[in-house]
Amino acid sequence: MFMFVVQILAKKGVLILPDIMANSGVVMVSCFEWVQNIQGFMWDEEKVNRELKTYMTRASNIVLNI
Repeated sequence: MFMFVVQILAKKGVLILPDIMANSGVVMVSCFEWVQNIQGFMWDEEKVNRELKTYMTRASNIVLNI
């Protein structure tokens, strides 16, 4: 059944990622907050989103090329 669903989603162009990767954005933002707290500075939302996009894009490319 699982592979049947995967095939349907693939035909529709839906990208399937490992759950550990799909949930890692929250962990990364928590890490950003930790770094800001210990270094005593604050990023604005734009900076957080920019950094998150950079790290998630890099990680996605690595996983997709395996």
